[in-house]
Amino acid sequence: MKRIISVLLIAALAVSMFCVSFSSNAAGEIIVKFHSNHSSVADVFKSESISSGDTVDSDYDIPDVGERFIFKGWYYGKEDNARAVNFASDTFSEDTDIYAHWADAGVVKPDDSDVYNTNRGTYDDFDLAGVQVKAGEFTDTENGGLRFIASLSNSLLSELDALSDSTVGIYNSRVEYGFVAARKAAVESWKAYGTSRNYDLSEYKIGYNDTNVNGVDTTAHDENYQGIVKNIDCTASDYSQSNITDHKKFDDYRLYTVAVTYPRAKSDSEEYTDEELEAFKNADVAVRAYLRYYDANGLLRTTYDDYNGIDSYGGLCTSYQLTKSKVVDVGYYSSLSTAVSDANSLVVTSADSTPENAVCSMYISGSTAYLRLLKNTSVSQRLSFDVNADFNLNGYTLNNGAERIASKLSFSMYKGTYRVNSSAQTFTYHAGAVSILKDINFEAEGLTVENFFGVLCDIGCDAVYIVDCNFNIRANSTVKTCNGTFFNGSHCGYVTGCNYTIETAGNRAFAIYATGSSLEVDGCDIAIAETQEKANANAFPITAYNSVRASVKNTDISITGDYNEECGVVCQQTKKAGDANYFSCYFSAEKLNVSIKTDDLYPTSEESPTLVFGMKIDKEETASLNDVTINIEAQNATGDVPVSGIICFKNADVKASDIKIDIARTNSQEDSYYMNGISMYDNSNLLLTSANIKVQPVLDLRGGGAGVEQNVGIGAYGNSTVTIDPEKDEDVFIQGGNAALANGTDAYFKVTGGNFCSPTHGGAYFGGNADITGGKYYSYYMAGHTEEGAFYVTHNAIVNISNAQLITAEASRALRTRNNKDANGNMVYGNPVINVSNSFLKGLKYGAEISSGTVYLNSGVTIQAKYDYTGNVVDNRNN
Repeated sequence: MKRIISVLLIAALAVSMFCVSFSSNAAGEIIVKFHSNHSSVADVFKSESISSGDTVDSDYDIPDVGERFIFKGWYYGKEDNARAVNFASDTFSEDTDIYAHWADAGVVKPDDSDVYNTNRGTYDDFDLAGVQVKAGEFTDTENGGLRFIASLSNSLLSELDALSDSTVGIYNSRVEYGFVAARKAAVESWKAYGTSRNYDLSEYKIGYNDTNVNGVDTTAHDENYQGIVKNIDCTASDYSQSNITDHKKFDDYRLYTVAVTYPRAKSDSEEYTDEELEAFKNADVAVRAYLRYYDANGLLRTTYDDYNGIDSYGGLCTSYQLTKSKVVDVGYYSSLSTAVSDANSLVVTSADSTPENAVCSMYISGSTAYLRLLKNTSVSQRLSFDVNADFNLNGYTLNNGAERIASKLSFSMYKGTYRVNSSAQTFTYHAGAVSILKDINFEAEGLTVENFFGVLCDIGCDAVYIVDCNFNIRANSTVKTCNGTFFNGSHCGYVTGCNYTIETAGNRAFAIYATGSSLEVDGCDIAIAETQEKANANAFPITAYNSVRASVKNTDISITGDYNEECGVVCQQTKKAGDANYFSCYFSAEKLNVSIKTDDLYPTSEESPTLVFGMKIDKEETASLNDVTINIEAQNATGDVPVSGIICFKNADVKASDIKIDIARTNSQEDSYYMNGISMYDNSNLLLTSANIKVQPVLDLRGGGAGVEQNVGIGAYGNSTVTIDPEKDEDVFIQGGNAALANGTDAYFKVTGGNFCSPTHGGAYFGGNADITGGKYYSYYMAGHTEEGAFYVTHNAIVNISNAQLITAEASRALRTRNNKDANGNMVYGNPVINVSNSFLKGLKYGAEISSGTVYLNSGVTIQAKYDYTGNVVDNRNN
């Protein structure tokens, strides 16, 4: 029995390209990384490790970025003219980035010649296994049936055709498009067959009945079922609207259809019964539109649109008029505000200009308004979107005076400059579902408002993506708070590849602030500078406040100026009224660089002193830090100013590796309290596996001596615990000014290895308990400093030392305790207990000088000094 199929033709769309940055891998390997750089998928799609001079195997894997984008190929650069990869012959001798390029399958405006008229009564015969006749009526001249209608833009076809002329090679086969169809009953039979053989049916979709494409056979897995899919090739280049009704080529796009029908009669002498016709009507058929082409790398690709119902443009429609209604009218506007007003009604009825004179164009597709700026434009009123909106700045500048763009639903804006004047309170305000801001220069000069919140994403946003944007914000002294990006209660904020330059005249300055929101920051460059000293001015480039999850990676942060408090990254939780505990957050940082440079650092007369932190982790945080670099330089500093590379409070739990911290004070000869590489407070925990921490020693010219909390590499206080557990000693180097390691009476250290030193109290100054099972602890000579020893213990600490080296350069003792009396004759430092075994002690005069408490020298202890010890020492080495 023959089935009747016909062909028609349709259209759509534009171009886009995505790219990213690259970081090399382990030495001795060549790493080729494939990047997608699409907001809906991860940045790095995959990476291949090869030997130098090898090729990379080609395969059909590509990022799945949705039906809107069509993959063009892998290229060596971001530019349109970048060279395509030839997987067959290109070899690699160094780490290499490869970038995905894409074609954008958008929408097109209707063509004036697109007028439907029927001039034929029958369709050409086509042998199809199965029919669908749920729609369509019999007439005297035409059989009943159902058209499946799809569209393609001529520009898209030309763009994909051009790929076959790339530098990789020339292919005779051009773009092919059409449909694949199958009887639903046959598909179900195949699934039953596959189930009996444990096939993964989730991978099955009806597909082009030919060689496997994209690595998956979506046709059939057994010869008994090869016939369930029929390919219908609709490729054509010479059809016009005058000679073929069902396959039309217009200037901008093509409509093409497959008509699934059935003949009225079995033969000239026999017709189908009513029951047979009804059975035809109830027999479903599955249809997909396909597009086949060679990508720029010479690989055959197939993409599909699924049948999504009669009212779904972008998939397949079953009505010509419905399809035509989805091809949109484009309106041109002399006023951007008029366009937005039309957008909120999902119409273009107020369009009043021509393409040459308009400031913007707009079309409506479904429930979304698509706006495109056509020249530099200024507005002075708020632009509020009540519908889904897509706003292409198109490389132009939008000047918005004292107002903002506001959106209630999904919103996208990209590719241009958005500038506000001095009295603006924000660039954009979002309270919708999903917002995407990409390739925008946000500029604000000389702000005078009380508070500026830049891009403000308020409660109600499911996700906000800010990608490859530049923020240049300058505020004068009247601004209390200056914020580049503010996430308030959004489900998640994603900031990728953005640059923030914020200059303030002594204001509270934030680049990225998230409260009640999850936050991901990747590949950003943030610089905050203060231009005018002002009390209570703070700089917090990245702040995650009451977040469920926050991560920062591949990001550089710098702060310059004299803020009252400055901290590169803040991750903090607070209680809500009635809550028994703080919120719990997971925070991670990887490949993060923080640089802070401040002049004239001094304690203020205000309630809180000046504070300088590279990173602050506060209240119930769980943090993972890897490859973090923090540099703090305080010039012309005087007084007691708390400075820490990383500071943790209130039950913070931190795991850290590859930590690099350098803290220095220049033009100063006075101690700074709390000048620590890492500070742990309030029941916090630290596990450190690799680090290089240097805290510059400074002289104490006040005569008060160096205290426990002055200039240490790592300090622990208030029931905190520090565990240092490197794979080998070389993995950890910690240098302090007063001591490398120090703890208060209620804090604990566990150290299995590493190198620890300072010119004063050497490697450790413990007032609390510690277990030392490895490592080297030493003091070194520095002019002006009094060398107290390699290892110092005070108060009532219990310290166990084994498999360690305690070495001094100039001091008379390697291990020391002391106990001074105060003015009332009371002992100050208590009576520590120290157990030493299997360790080496070197001092000029004593291995151990014990002024208070007791030291037990056990087996395996070797001492190199004029005298082994003095004071209360129990020598068990010969027992």
